[in-house]
Amino acid sequence: MNIRYHVPLTEVKLTKVKLTLLIVCLAGTVGAIKLTAVKYDLGGAPPNLTGALEKNHILTSAERYKERELKGPESFVYHKGHIYTGLADGRIVDISDCGVRTVARMAPASCNGESQCGRPLGLRVDNSGQLVVADSSKGIFRINLQTGQVQTLYSSETPVNGRKCKFINDVVVAKDGTILFTDSSAKWSRKEFLYVVLEGEATGRLLAYSDKSNKTIVVLDKMAFPNGLEFGPKDEFLLISETGRARIRKLSLKPGKTWLQVSTFAANLPGLPDNIRASGRGTYWVAMSQARHANMSSMIDEYASQPQLREMVAMMSSMDQILQMSEKYGMVVELDEGGNIIRSLQDPTGKQVAAVSEAMEKDGYLYLGSFDRPYVSRVPLTDKFDVERFIAKIKSTCRATRMNLAKVKAVLKRIVALAEFRKYMLSLAKRRPDGAKTPATTPSTATTPSTVTTLTSVQTTRSQSSNGSTVAPPEQTSTATGSNQSSTTSPGATARTDGTTTASNNDTYTTTQKTIDATSGATKPSDSNVTTPATPPEVSTQTQEVTTGPSSTTVGEDNAAPPQGQSTARPVTTT
Repeated sequence: MNIRYHVPLTEVKLTKVKLTLLIVCLAGTVGAIKLTAVKYDLGGAPPNLTGALEKNHILTSAERYKERELKGPESFVYHKGHIYTGLADGRIVDISDCGVRTVARMAPASCNGESQCGRPLGLRVDNSGQLVVADSSKGIFRINLQTGQVQTLYSSETPVNGRKCKFINDVVVAKDGTILFTDSSAKWSRKEFLYVVLEGEATGRLLAYSDKSNKTIVVLDKMAFPNGLEFGPKDEFLLISETGRARIRKLSLKPGKTWLQVSTFAANLPGLPDNIRASGRGTYWVAMSQARHANMSSMIDEYASQPQLREMVAMMSSMDQILQMSEKYGMVVELDEGGNIIRSLQDPTGKQVAAVSEAMEKDGYLYLGSFDRPYVSRVPLTDKFDVERFIAKIKSTCRATRMNLAKVKAVLKRIVALAEFRKYMLSLAKRRPDGAKTPATTPSTATTPSTVTTLTSVQTTRSQSSNGSTVAPPEQTSTATGSNQSSTTSPGATARTDGTTTASNNDTYTTTQKTIDATSGATKPSDSNVTTPATPPEVSTQTQEVTTGPSSTTVGEDNAAPPQGQSTARPVTTT
């Protein structure tokens, strides 16, 4: 095989053969990094992209939110309509409105470098509504979001069990106010995070700080790159991303026999997990700082059992060169309450989204953080129109200052509700078969005596004779057999094919009532007839039957008993 020295490092894939050639090519680039690498197990072979991990390009079309207005938005927190994040220059900013607003600084603006300016990573809001910040090199801080005042809770210079914190990462605040945070390595700082993975060492810790005692203690130790944290429901357990082992651990916080017992929540993940955040729907979003699956080359998998090769890579090349050689693949997964992957969002190109530090779900969007990108990536989680998402998009632009967003939201919610109702009604109509008819009413089989009252509309057309007298023409009667309905139509009225009758303006309708004994079938004469004024043209008359029983009486449409001496017969008209 010929070696082409001019090939960019970004085109070199890390297979076992190519890695050896790479070491030879970089023999003149010797660094001062000395690793003491160990063997490790990532829980099995890299997972296949099947099922919930099936390849997709959802993240490829992610929006570049606040592009060129910030750098390295690592973590997010939402509080009272605002989204806050920490940047590479040590600032805490609000990115929810027009532009980017600085809330606080971890050091004076004249600072220089991460060691002086600080590097805010994990963010949370405590029970008092103040921001709790995990600064990778400085410690744990509390920030007043109104005044920007910064209060030190724990300094990294303070040893815990005889050891200072080298690499503080994520933080959570319990319901009782206890603050838990991760210290990812005893040897490497945040800027050297890749060496924590290459070395495979397990010196990370989980610590807890209490305001009441003003003390910090070690809760867990001997973890391989502990990273993101998230509480379960009611703070009964704590999830810990163990980046160096591609898994998530579960620490029981439930009082009793299981107190502080550790178990595996999710293993052999399709990447090295960074922060983990609850979705608000009973699931968890896990950001992958580096993807790993069966369709890509992965040095951390191929050399898991060969620590010497990993030591040579670190010694012969810089961390930036190693990162350039690593295959880019954006990946975020959603886990259910049992730690199973139920959804994945991917960018196989790695051009839009590559290494993801955190995924936060809010207002129909998924906000994606990174340690070095000059923007926040965000993607809609559904194609369905979402009012909150629409308002969030407007709010993040300068146009929102000229709009009454509360009124816009209220109007949009009404429109969406009407649209959903219309959609529901259309779905009901589609379920109904074409030409479906209302089933006929089954005759009553009761043996108790009852009567059936038949209302018959009789139409009589009056015409003026030459001597001024009124002549009633012969009636034309049609009876609907089997339906107990009959109608009488005069010659002056026109019968339409749709069952309606067009009458002349001189028509009157006489409603007669016949009572039929349901037992014997005999017809009894009605007590009275009711004559009603003529109906307008294009008015349909229908025959209506009313069934009466011994214990209840149903009359017409409103179930109201008629006045004494008045017939219950009423014409039923349809316009």
